[in-house]
This record gives sequence, C-alpha cells and structure tokens, in this order.
Amino acid sequence: IMGFSTAPKDYGAISGVVEDRLDVAVGYAHHPAGTLIAGSSIVDALPRGERARVHAALSGVTLPRTPMHGDMHMFNFCKARDGFVLIDSEDYVEHGSYILDYVDFHVQNSFFAQEALWFPFLAGLDTLDPSAVWAAGRLGIAPQTLWLLYMLVKLENMVLRFGGLDSDAGRRPRRAPRRRSGVDRGRDPRFGRRSSRQVSQPGGSGSRAPGIWDDSFPSLACWDSYLWVRY
Repeated sequence: IMGFSTAPKDYGAISGVVEDRLDVAVGYAHHPAGTLIAGSSIVDALPRGERARVHAALSGVTLPRTPMHGDMHMFNFCKARDGFVLIDSEDYVEHGSYILDYVDFHVQNSFFAQEALWFPFLAGLDTLDPSAVWAAGRLGIAPQTLWLLYMLVKLENMVLRFGGLDSDAGRRPRRAPRRRSGVDRGRDPRFGRRSSRQVSQPGGSGSRAPGIWDDSFPSLACWDSYLWVRY
C-alpha cells in the first residue's frame, strides 16, 4: 500500500475518522475495564490501599472490546488513495478498547502542541481531557473512571517504552523488545518527526474522511502490519 505523510492541514479529516470510529466502537461487545490493567506494574507499585481503590473504581465498569493501536496520534496516520491508514503497530493490543485510543488521540494532540516531555506533561494535567468526558458520556460511565483507566494504561505504556518515570523520559525511547497481550511489538528503527499542531476538539463536526476501514472494526488496511513512510 502506498501512503504519504500527514500535515497539520489534515487534522480535520483525521479527527473526523476518529470520531466516526467512536460511533462504531460504542456498539461492540464489552469486557471488564479491569482486564486492561491486568499485570500492570504501575498498579502493582501502588500501596495496597490505593490498589484497592483502583480496583473498586473499575469494578463493574466495561468498555467495548476491540483491537487497540496504543499510540494513535495524528502523525501515525498516513494518507492513502482512499483515505488514511495507520502505521506504527508497536503498542498494538489485540483485546483492548478503541475508547482509550480515542482519548489518547486527543491527549496526544495537546502534548504535541506543547512540545513537552511525556511524564511532566501527564503530571501537569489537573483536569480531565474533554475527550474523556465526551467518550464516557457515550458509554454512560463516570468520566473520572475512564480518565483513571486511561492514565494507568498510558503510564504503563510509557514505562515499557522509556524504562522509567524519570523527568527526562520521553526524549529518547529505549528499544528493548516487548510483548503484550500475546502480540510481538518490535520497532522499526525509522521514526517520523514530531511537530506542534492544533489542539483537538472531541465530538467536533470536522470533515468526515471515509478512510479505508475494513468491515470488521476497527481494522484499517494494514492495521496489523507496518507501513513505514519517511517524513
């Protein structure tokens, strides 16, 4: 499949695809939210009382069960003849939830706009991202609960990627091979560039690019393989 790198001018079309996929995702069979933090080193490192509070908060909460890209920011989309394809499957999770991809897409737009490092950026978030409020409302769950789950999954991903929670993490990823949910997640040595961009607005009515989605959610053409494009 031939593809081309995206630019900030493509944000409206890409966000339209992301919104359309949320509409599809909410109708899928659910699984317990707690399965997404099973074996989490972040949760395991919490004091016993805090771990109990986390599990209590997630008890009875379910999310749509879908494959999850795990790093769904704008520059991991490439333009193709009929829409967009996703690249960089390093953080792919077979039995995840697109809901977390949806929140992450919007949070990462804010991150790139600030040109920050990940851990200081996450530590400085003192309010819920609007995308979590919007998605939680679609699912009928508390926004704080979805945000808690998102942050736990995001931090676990950051620890796997950068090897720790020190303040410089996010500047230069470590390359140790990793596996999660039975999916091998090696990394091609080529990285796309990062640049500042527009902050996302969840639930917006941006242009709706059709994409090249498969009939079985949420597969883009090339979802389970790499499409590497030089930026």
